[in-house]
Amino acid sequence: DCWNNNMMLDTGETSKKLILIDFQCPRINSPNMDLIRFLFFSCGPDVRKRWKELLEYYFSILQEYVLSLEQPFPFKFEDFLKDFSRKGKLDFIAGMMMVLGFEAMEKLDTGDSDL
Repeated sequence: DCWNNNMMLDTGETSKKLILIDFQCPRINSPNMDLIRFLFFSCGPDVRKRWKELLEYYFSILQEYVLSLEQPFPFKFEDFLKDFSRKGKLDFIAGMMMVLGFEAMEKLDTGDSDL
């Protein structure tokens, strides 16, 4: 459930913190699922155009953080990118189904019988 309304951002002078506030549907999955949903639901086209640059930045920070915990980081950016592409195709289909569902509900709410 990774979108802007489930996040709190503190941009203080000394640090920047992001806190996730909704754990309604937690599950173990690829971090790309959250990235895809965040880019799709919370970012405008101007941000989405820079998707590869954003993924490179995210990957570098993730790698740095995991290594700072003295844990192995056996992933390559190329594999991360392939996973993003695979997950993106699946999530695109799910997102389109959701949009069609919202459209149908809106027509039902307005009494439009031309579904």
